[in-house]
Amino acid sequence: MFDIMPCPAQSRGTHQTVRKTKAQLFVNGEHTAADEMTRQIIFRLLQEIGVLGDAKLPLAAKSPASRATTRAAEKVEKHICFMASFLRTAEKVERFGILMDRHRWTGTPCGYEAARTVTRALIDGACILQVVRPRKGHCAVYQCSETFRNRLLGLWGLLSFKRVRPHLIEVREPRRDYHGSFRKKRLPLHRFPSHEVRRHQKTVIQLNGHLSCHPLVDRNGKPLDTTLRRIFTGNLRGGGRLYADYQNLPEEDRLQCTIDGEPVCEIDLKASHVAFLAALYQHPTRLPQDPYAAIRWVDTPLLRKAAKTVVQCVIHAEGGCPKRFPRQDDGIPFREKYGLAETRIEDLLPDIFKVMPFLYGSPSLTLPLQFIEAEVLLAVLDRCRLRSIPAFPIHDSLMVKQSDEVEVLRLLQETLRKFLGPHAPWLDVSIAGDAPRLLEPLPCPMDAEYLLQEGLEDVVGSSIEYGYQSEVIDHEDAWDF
Repeated sequence: MFDIMPCPAQSRGTHQTVRKTKAQLFVNGEHTAADEMTRQIIFRLLQEIGVLGDAKLPLAAKSPASRATTRAAEKVEKHICFMASFLRTAEKVERFGILMDRHRWTGTPCGYEAARTVTRALIDGACILQVVRPRKGHCAVYQCSETFRNRLLGLWGLLSFKRVRPHLIEVREPRRDYHGSFRKKRLPLHRFPSHEVRRHQKTVIQLNGHLSCHPLVDRNGKPLDTTLRRIFTGNLRGGGRLYADYQNLPEEDRLQCTIDGEPVCEIDLKASHVAFLAALYQHPTRLPQDPYAAIRWVDTPLLRKAAKTVVQCVIHAEGGCPKRFPRQDDGIPFREKYGLAETRIEDLLPDIFKVMPFLYGSPSLTLPLQFIEAEVLLAVLDRCRLRSIPAFPIHDSLMVKQSDEVEVLRLLQETLRKFLGPHAPWLDVSIAGDAPRLLEPLPCPMDAEYLLQEGLEDVVGSSIEYGYQSEVIDHEDAWDF
């Protein structure tokens, strides 16, 4: 099931083997020390691994200095920045990725040279071990050596990090396919219409300013970084979701957080992409409460997860017909993970198309759907901001104070009806310790007008056809990939 390979860095000591898997998180080089104690600790660690030697710690305050001294201080700060990002990642996860593509580090606070220098020093000093070799489209995956992790154990809890010069808006080059790498190079913003860039930047600045007044604190009492960024893919009409550090917490941990000292709840859109597509294609009937569970071969919670993944593949595939199952983050083959034995992906698709016929023949719509979904949620977030209600986005859900739940639900349901009409999705409200509650969308007649009736022309660049033909699906050559 897994590829077993020796770790090259183990030549220094005991030979070990590790399981091949994906990175749980990436070192991004966009954080630094939030206080002087963390700064001192990072500086000494850099000296220990031989990056800084006998260099002196630059003063935080600016003072007159020669040009050479200034350059040296800036170089040290870049090393500190990368090391801070590395420690922040190593504290959160066991396996992490460090991309050594020069384009990945362009425009980051630490830069490519600092990332390469510190990473090489960590490898040479047997501080981190390579558990997966780099390959086309994917970076190397590392984990801390046992000795170095023990060295760091006493530091966790003492370290505090903050984001440096956040890129409020990013446009990254698109992945080649569903199996592509996780990170692509950042595209220069001057390539895109300046008025659109400024509009998106203004929106994120307003949200960050609003949310910064409402502390989000984890269950241990640690304030979380809530700085939002909006990341597009390819252009300013693809992707566009909002990202922040708190989103990396598991749901059970997020539900233990507090906003302004009050307990939270999460409001999630059920099968959001399917609902958006039904609205865009003007599907003549309402979808079931849970479209995934309505698929004939879905009879367990595990198979519902499999159906959700396959539907996302269908949405991403050109023509709505994926050719293979997606790779899984844990390295377990899809069939084995979901107990599908020798089932082929084409065996699962006809029953999906019976529930969601508009998926058949559709173009690849993942990125346009993410953009539309983000725009709808931004409309809700702006309404919350104008009412001084803190709402923290998590892609297709919102984390809010329990005391604000009723008002946020009203704003969200009204906005969804405005955009999606009768195809507005059901909502799922989660509170720590309680079973999720399902809420029906607001009443809306099937012939009601709604904003997404205009289709995807503005996003995709061309009109889309309602591509389902039942007689084609049953044809023997329909699945000839």
